[in-house]
Amino acid sequence: MDNMNKSSRRIHILRDDVARKIAAGEVIDRPFSVVRELLDNSLDAGASELSLFIEDGGISRIRVVDNGHGMSREDLEHCFLPHATSKILNAEDIYNITTLGFRGEALSAIATCSLLEIISAQDIAQYGHRLIVQGGKLVSLEEHKSRKGTIVDVKSLFFNMPGRKNFLKSKAGESSLCRTTFLDKALPFPDVSFRFSVNGNMKLFFPSETTLKRVTSVFSDMFPAGVFEYLEETGEDFSIKMVAARPEVHRNDRKYILIFINRRRVFEYACIQAIEYGYSGFMPGKDHPVACVFIDINPKLVDFNIHPAKRECKIKILPRIHQGIVSTIKSFVQGFSITIEKPQTSYNQHTDQTLEDFYKKGFTVNEQSPAYSTFPGSGNLDVHLNDLTEKDTAAGTLPRVVGQVFGLFIIASYRDSLYIIDQHAAHERLLYEELKNQESVAQDLLFPVVFDVTQEEEELLQKQLSFLLQKGIKLEKAGEGCFEITALPSHFHDIDTKEIVSFLKNLEGHTGGLEHHLNSLAACRKAIKDGDPVDHLTAQKLVNKIFLLENARCPHGRPIWHVITKEQLLKLMGRK
Repeated sequence: MDNMNKSSRRIHILRDDVARKIAAGEVIDRPFSVVRELLDNSLDAGASELSLFIEDGGISRIRVVDNGHGMSREDLEHCFLPHATSKILNAEDIYNITTLGFRGEALSAIATCSLLEIISAQDIAQYGHRLIVQGGKLVSLEEHKSRKGTIVDVKSLFFNMPGRKNFLKSKAGESSLCRTTFLDKALPFPDVSFRFSVNGNMKLFFPSETTLKRVTSVFSDMFPAGVFEYLEETGEDFSIKMVAARPEVHRNDRKYILIFINRRRVFEYACIQAIEYGYSGFMPGKDHPVACVFIDINPKLVDFNIHPAKRECKIKILPRIHQGIVSTIKSFVQGFSITIEKPQTSYNQHTDQTLEDFYKKGFTVNEQSPAYSTFPGSGNLDVHLNDLTEKDTAAGTLPRVVGQVFGLFIIASYRDSLYIIDQHAAHERLLYEELKNQESVAQDLLFPVVFDVTQEEEELLQKQLSFLLQKGIKLEKAGEGCFEITALPSHFHDIDTKEIVSFLKNLEGHTGGLEHHLNSLAACRKAIKDGDPVDHLTAQKLVNKIFLLENARCPHGRPIWHVITKEQLLKLMGRK
């Protein structure tokens, strides 16, 4: 037995059929992999109509029908062989790819582990041909009557690879993965009609339509149609089309942040991060937005040849793409404000001039989002409002504080509306605005804070050392895989050092995002807490100041207040 084991360890050449099965497993590991590759081929063939049929989660059968260019007899003779492709001729071509498929591996891999039949014709008036391959071996190729386009029928997937078949999910699970893959292809091709049927029942149909309508149709079960907006941005060597949901639509995961580059769904974290940074300040900090981003890049500037399924890529102009996404979303979310009438009554003349400017400018009106607010004004938090009298608030020139409830909310009235103000969010925003304009001075720590880092964390920290020092955080290398914090700004003294270390070890994004996070963290810790009592005078001063803010949300994106109108109250109480 021992001699046999030693003998089996000697180097030898794998049989061709074994090598092909191993290679097939790298490209085709589940039914959805077959769906992905077949849909790619149909789209590359110029199909304007495409239908996908699956049975038993794709394990028993996967059938794709398209009206593309079709294949000749000679094409069919070669299409199932290893390294057969019409997309590239030499190695340099992979750096200028304009098609979804290009490796010449897909059909060969599928043919190796299934019963494959392909019927294809290039001309409506002529006969086409039918190819049958079983387990990678040619069974027949003959003339066959068919319409223009291609029908690919894959049956008994992994019939000759029982080990791989044992690791498949349930039929329902595999069907769900096939559906997701189908949607990944339907989203970036709105001009193509898509149909999806499961066990003989059509589940999805998307006619040819606009990008906005296609995204709205795909997400119709999850989100109402009116929450999406179509956005565009163009730069040198790239263009961005985006369908983004309004800020009040958010989730607790990133499942619906979808990135497509040159019509391929990819997992590009820098782009996901750019979307989230664009929404920052307009969405609760722990929640994530909903957006589909379609980026077209000069093919010479993006490399997809780094992943068997082409789900990852390298982009030469990634910083420009990042900035384009951020600026597009920030311009979009800035437009969400609440409705309030411009005050018409007089005000106390001893009030600071900034308050007078506030009244002269008036309030913007946006009926789209009545629960969220952005007010014009200087945003200067050093205005002197101490001279305000009861006459000013009673006259209606500013909201008048009524009281505090639950130790959480300040209640104020203004004209025909009642404002429920989150005291923590309001104070947090005021502190955040102060910190933005405050110079951060490093103060040496009596006892430096030492922490370990991985190689990746160290590389990230090294890039941000100068920025952190500008913000009053002084870091020094303390040894191999080790840093120490030797100085912090005074406003960080209320923050647990473990939280600061956690933040430093997870630095991501450009300095604008880091600065926002740092200031948000400090403001949150210093702000009044839930349950803290607030006296009437302090509450009134707080309300006066927040109505001068340019962005009436806390730094984490939550609204500072919610408005209930007199009309709404009358209806609620059955008086109307």
